[in-house]
Amino acid sequence: MNKKILKILGVGLLLIILLGLAFLFWVNHAINTGKLVKWENEWYYADELKEKYPPQEYHVEAKNTPEEVYQNFRQALLDGDKEKALGCIVEEKRESYRQDFNKEELLKEFKKISGVTEIEKSEDDSYDNRAYYYYYLEGENKENNIPHSITFIKTEGGYWKIESI
Repeated sequence: MNKKILKILGVGLLLIILLGLAFLFWVNHAINTGKLVKWENEWYYADELKEKYPPQEYHVEAKNTPEEVYQNFRQALLDGDKEKALGCIVEEKRESYRQDFNKEELLKEFKKISGVTEIEKSEDDSYDNRAYYYYYLEGENKENNIPHSITFIKTEGGYWKIESI
């Protein structure tokens, strides 16, 4: 009877080991083929990762330019039209900028931003749907000051919006 129990336990243990090894080989294969991906210390299937973090690069024809968006944003601020200025900002950041525009000191700083002819594109950092520009506030000289940056993102609809300024 003890031999029978030992044989059953041995076969069961062997089966568990074989299933464990098969699982490890499957996981290794899934990682090597890109079906299983680790992102921010969590494991995802490729489809789950695409759903959670959609591609950042997409090719769509632009319906405006970053310079036009910047000019509209600046003019709206100078005209006191905060809502029109907020329309130039990506949706995820609008509430934060709305709060900033309600603070008089910050609004005064935003109104000091340079004209569109004084912003310069950072060619090295910009690509398809993301553009980086920089500028100096009115009265600042380029030699003694660090430039301020503006980040533009082209939406999937083809419209450029300000991500940060």
